[in-house]
Amino acid sequence: MVHERLTRLVCLNRHDGSVRWDRPVGTWPSAVVVAGDCCLVLPQDEAQLSCLDLVTGAVRWRAGLRGFTGHVVASGSTVVVGGWRGYTPMAAFDLADGRLLWRTPQRMATVRPAPFGDGVLLGSGSAAWLIDPRDGRELVRWRMRDLLVVGDAIGTGVGVPIKAMVAVALFSWEIAERLHLGVSTVKTYVASLMRKTGTANRIRLAVPAARSSGVDHVA
Repeated sequence: MVHERLTRLVCLNRHDGSVRWDRPVGTWPSAVVVAGDCCLVLPQDEAQLSCLDLVTGAVRWRAGLRGFTGHVVASGSTVVVGGWRGYTPMAAFDLADGRLLWRTPQRMATVRPAPFGDGVLLGSGSAAWLIDPRDGRELVRWRMRDLLVVGDAIGTGVGVPIKAMVAVALFSWEIAERLHLGVSTVKTYVASLMRKTGTANRIRLAVPAARSSGVDHVA
């Protein structure tokens, strides 16, 4: 488990709470993502993404970024960054060595990205789309009935991928695992969807969820 402080990250042993490592990472990290045996850190005072060894805390690699990059999401062997409030382009790095894989030629805006299957789910305005994290190719795009909500709170915008996953009949634990959420959070959101749509169970919910999150897909 990694605990965030003002300027440092502290890794604690989950069994007894003892400190495994303590490392300075910059002021108030805006993103801390654990991916396999790596810990990705994006501080607010430095335009730099660091990949730390989760066991030792040693720096594996660092990658320079543009200011206000914001979002960080890991999918398989790839790290996708950028798109926060449309301030920067989006880019992807190899998780193993930090080499740049691709970068969009212009700035992009997206709500909080989420890993979805082998892709990364993005969204802005009334659109949501799935990209291949290794090359940035758009795989599929959906039109949404409502505008996506943009915000900085944890979990903001996760309703869109949850609806998409309900539509393809994934279990709550599968959705929670893919979005790095608690199972109870997913169950609460699904229960809210059932109340709003007046459906009695998840099987019947899949139809309106599909209609609002992707049946009208255009790719």
